[in-house]
Amino acid sequence: MRIGPKDSAIPYPQAMIRGKLRLCGLGSEDASHISQDVFWQVTRSNSVELDILNEATRNVIERRHTSHAEDFDLLVQYDRLRRETDIVSPVVLVLEGASATGKSLLAMSMIVNLGATRFVSTDTVRQVLRSTLNEDDYPELFCHTYQAHHYKQAGDKKLSPVVRGFLAQNDLIQPTLNSTISRVLHEGAEAVIEGVHIIPGTLQQLGRGVIEVLINPSEGDHFRMFSTKHDASGLKSVSADDRQRKDEFQSTRIIQEYLLEQAERNHVPVVHLADYETSETEICRIVMDRISELVDSLR
Repeated sequence: MRIGPKDSAIPYPQAMIRGKLRLCGLGSEDASHISQDVFWQVTRSNSVELDILNEATRNVIERRHTSHAEDFDLLVQYDRLRRETDIVSPVVLVLEGASATGKSLLAMSMIVNLGATRFVSTDTVRQVLRSTLNEDDYPELFCHTYQAHHYKQAGDKKLSPVVRGFLAQNDLIQPTLNSTISRVLHEGAEAVIEGVHIIPGTLQQLGRGVIEVLINPSEGDHFRMFSTKHDASGLKSVSADDRQRKDEFQSTRIIQEYLLEQAERNHVPVVHLADYETSETEICRIVMDRISELVDSLR
């Protein structure tokens, strides 16, 4: 598919249509069928203008899923305001949670749903900092988050040592993350941020389009997801020894409980992960609510 005026048409991915439909609340199967239908309708021409593409999509939604048409109209209005003005903030979705809570896989889906052109993982920020900072001076940066308390602790001394180690590591990562998000907002790009090193409520002040969401599976699911990081994925961030792995998980869960407390205190929504499809739909609803607020603020 190519989109734009006939003299400057550019390739346009079908996934962009599907992503908008998922944001509107349609299930994965329905979104795929509609995007495929629209794709075949508009590819009869060499190129199609965006308004015509949106109209074709809107017509199919109206016929098959009328209840979602209003949400699609809202997305079209938001996209138009983003293209034609500089007064509507881009959406920067921040998925938070301790290790192995499912945020990375949800981030992959939300990148497509948002049509995000920027993605930042706090693990990547940590790796970059490791290349610039000395391990002798910053040993808390060169270990897993749940091990940092062995090297340095920060924050309220009444907190668990594990949490205080997490905060010490976070103190090194947070400034770079904040400046990165500020730069993304300045560029006007939709983005997805995910990672352990985010305390719920600390990023909302960066812009009205910043949406923080904490991902929280049940403790049982969390343990199984934590364990499979080694068994299924072969990641070295989790021990191969079962006994040690249980200790690592307990520390990870202490961090997750701290993040849950901060989310409640700072009014950050919590998505309870039971399956990815349902959680993705819930995150889409949270995003749509914020987009509605952004658009309504201009009326």
